[in-house]
Amino acid sequence: MNLIVCASPLQVLIAEKIIDEHPNEMFYGIMMMSNTNSKFNYYYERLKKKCKKGGRRIYISEMAKKKSKVGYYIYYIYIIFITRIILFFYKKKIKNVFTSSLCIEILFMQIILSKIPSTTKLYTFDDGIANAYGYIASGIEPINHPLLKKLIGNNLTINKVLEKITAHYTIYPDKKNIIENIIPISLLPSNTKQTDKYHNNVSFFLGEPIYEILEGGKEEYIEIIKCLIKEYNIQYYFPHPREDFVIDGITYIHTHLVFEDYIMSNFRDNKIQLYTFYSTAAYNLITLNNIEIISFRFKEASEHKIYELFNQSNVKTFQL
Repeated sequence: MNLIVCASPLQVLIAEKIIDEHPNEMFYGIMMMSNTNSKFNYYYERLKKKCKKGGRRIYISEMAKKKSKVGYYIYYIYIIFITRIILFFYKKKIKNVFTSSLCIEILFMQIILSKIPSTTKLYTFDDGIANAYGYIASGIEPINHPLLKKLIGNNLTINKVLEKITAHYTIYPDKKNIIENIIPISLLPSNTKQTDKYHNNVSFFLGEPIYEILEGGKEEYIEIIKCLIKEYNIQYYFPHPREDFVIDGITYIHTHLVFEDYIMSNFRDNKIQLYTFYSTAAYNLITLNNIEIISFRFKEASEHKIYELFNQSNVKTFQL
């Protein structure tokens, strides 16, 4: 049996492709969640359905994130309880572990890796855009106190985990990654043939929470979006999950799918113009023949790393 651990909807898309590459093997899926929302719940259910052994959610305590002592203790007890349940049923059955590069730094994952047989192979896959920047582990251990580590059952460090990785699956095969031994993987559906013949032209603006850094906040953001959509005659607006407002006079896309999944599921036969500021979702689709990305750069985020990646990929970028 294989254990596969994800922490975001994009990682579930990658996990599905990995599972497809092992059609005769059993998988048990785990979704790490810091909060609940419709998208995370939808992709958890997809992961659970994809895995023949089913799956479960594991919640990362918000109290622990805020560095509350009480929160930490509750979090530790919860993690110990969950890991013991999983290990009780599956410890001797796990032959391979697949997890995102971010998850190896999480307490739950390190306890699991500490307790499973030494013959178990560890494979990682992309966490997200960080892997395109040249992923480097943070080096921040989930627990540093030796006695506490021993009591919890974590005998690993991040460096020791890195040494255990057999290979890394990536959607960014031309970028330096967490280890040198990489296995390229595509988000495209199996047997998809890219073509130069398209049925229709479709345009999208991919929303982002730049209002959090704009001096004029949400009001300025709304005016910028309205002006750009009008000037470039953009058909649809795909809102960011954190948006808690509605922009009048534009056509929204409402879906439980993340943008990459939505495009690949519905518009593979259409020519797409994708407008964005610095969306990582746009970059994840950059290799598709039918997508043209147009980026807008503004002074408040002019040093964002994504612009360097856009430049390397010859993305049209306009200064606002």
